[in-house]
This record gives sequence, structure tokens and C-alpha cells, in this order.
Amino acid sequence: MANDKSDHYSQLSSEIQEKFLANQQTQKMYDQKDAWRVEMELIIQELYPNCRLVLCGSSANGFGSIDSDIDLVLSVGDGGSSAVPYMLRRIESLFTRKPRRFETKVNQSC
Repeated sequence: MANDKSDHYSQLSSEIQEKFLANQQTQKMYDQKDAWRVEMELIIQELYPNCRLVLCGSSANGFGSIDSDIDLVLSVGDGGSSAVPYMLRRIESLFTRKPRRFETKVNQSC
């Protein structure tokens, strides 16, 4: 019975790898995501010049797929943590007031 279970896991592992290889993000997709990050960072820097956006998650760690979203971390710099909720509302208004091609969802995890 244990061998039978092992064979299923081995088969599943192979299927997962095949699916990943068939759907992994290409360098071109990664470059496009990073270009969007840069574009959004420049928009944010209109209000907060010291802020940076960092690409993270599956798109950054090599496990991104053709359907992966873009996870970004907003770095606010020194001394900005107490103003983060206010900053996020202002930043979100930049994207909703002047609609662009970005669909944004702001999640605060402080």
C-alpha cells in the first residue's frame, strides 16, 4: 500500500512539473510586469518621491505563471509607517481618479 501511495505522489509531482513548465511566465512577461511596476512607482512618486515599489511573490521568485498577478510591496522609507493608512488612500486615489490600465487593490498588512 505504501508503494502505491508513493507512485501516486511521484506521478502527481511529475504532472505538477509538466503543468508548471507549460504555463510558466516567460522573460517577456516578467519584463512587462516589471515595466508596469516602474510605471506605477513613477505615478506614486508624484506624491511621495521616496517611496519604492518592489516586485515580490511568484512573479519575482520564478514560480510565476502566464496567469499570475503582480504582487507589490510599497516601501515608504524612514519614518513613514505611522502615515501609511493616509498614504495608501492618497495613492489609491491616484489610480482611481485618473483611470489607467491598472486594476489595483490595496491591502494594508501592517
